Amino acid sequence: MTLGAQTLQPEPTQSPSPKVERIVHEDAGSRVQELKVGGQTKQIEVQTKADLPAYQINPADAAQGPANPDGQRTGNAGTAGRATWRLFNF
Repeated sequence: MTLGAQTLQPEPTQSPSPKVERIVHEDAGSRVQELKVGGQTKQIEVQTKADLPAYQINPADAAQGPANPDGQRTGNAGTAGRATWRLFNF
């Protein structure tokens, strides 16, 4: 019995664009807006319900964390990111 040869089509080399998510968490004291691109948090903005200015948290790059035994990065090394405040709105 002979099996015929099959021709396989190569897979496309372009990857789909990363998924963009905007998540909003709100409670009695604040509103938190989170921007995720490709599953990684890129920006967090916090607006308190008090009469205070909003601030942003720019997460540290997840690739900076220590590697696990498989060589994969496990996240940032103990730092959650840097908070920044806008002083002026134009």
